Amino acid sequence: MKRAVIIQGPTTDYSTLKDKWGSDIIWSTWKGEESHYSDNDIVIFNDIPNDKGRVNVNLQKISTINGLKKAKELGYTRAIKTRSDLHPTNFNKFISLFKEGLNIPFFHDKGYYIDYIYEGDIDLLIKCFSFNNIWPSYPEQTITEQINKVYTKENIHYYGNFLNSKNDLYWYFQT
Repeated sequence: MKRAVIIQGPTTDYSTLKDKWGSDIIWSTWKGEESHYSDNDIVIFNDIPNDKGRVNVNLQKISTINGLKKAKELGYTRAIKTRSDLHPTNFNKFISLFKEGLNIPFFHDKGYYIDYIYEGDIDLLIKCFSFNNIWPSYPEQTITEQINKVYTKENIHYYGNFLNSKNDLYWYFQT
């Protein structure tokens, strides 16, 4: 299995992210951020759309799909889709939590999938982010609805309860 890491969104801490996520990174960010990257990086510089959608869900959609399409073009079959403000404390332990199907941290008690980091088959992840409604009541709603069209509940695995002090996620809080 060949797995890519799609880091989508604005550039936060490039060196730390590159170190923590290791190799096979595809960055999917925005035009205007070219100075953060080297010629050795695989980067997609996306146009920021005029309509960003509810809480920027259209930005997540565009940068995720374009990163996944690039990974598929490069021969990857699975991908980790992550935000650019988040990384694992131990990459190898983190990926050991994944199973076949779609890997998601949690299902929120308000009825939606937490959208920070997903892992799964590239073709199916592309379908999950190919939603049309960019103005849902809340951004996770449209992603949750799309995931439920693509995956059965038996094929969705939650890894959040298996995170611990030796295998956790670190989030950059921006002020």
